[in-house]
Amino acid sequence: MRAKDMMGVGMAAEFAIREGFPGVSTVTAAGTTAGDATALLKEQRVVECTGSGSDGIILPSTAELMVPYIVYAKTGTLKVYPPTGASINADTADQSQTIAVNLAAMFFRTSSLAWISICGAVPPA
Repeated sequence: MRAKDMMGVGMAAEFAIREGFPGVSTVTAAGTTAGDATALLKEQRVVECTGSGSDGIILPSTAELMVPYIVYAKTGTLKVYPPTGASINADTADQSQTIAVNLAAMFFRTSSLAWISICGAVPPA
């Protein structure tokens, strides 16, 4: 259920925003490093990305612990970077994860500098 609808029936705003579906944001990936990738906002938790294959996005440094960020690569392969100094799946700090076109992945912040990802399945042939 959308967070807006949950608030409409009397649920407290903070709880509704945390528990409700935030809606899909369309983002254009940019850059080829973490320093020039498109930065996601804290509230952009479900993202459909367009890009050329070498572009990327960077997860928000203000993300709350264990709140999922779902990223779908609509066009082209997509790089997803952790916030500066952080790592995904205990990889090297600032190292990107790659999502192939038409696939998605979920990202969760587990501590101040650690994220985990659950990668999408390969579509059927």
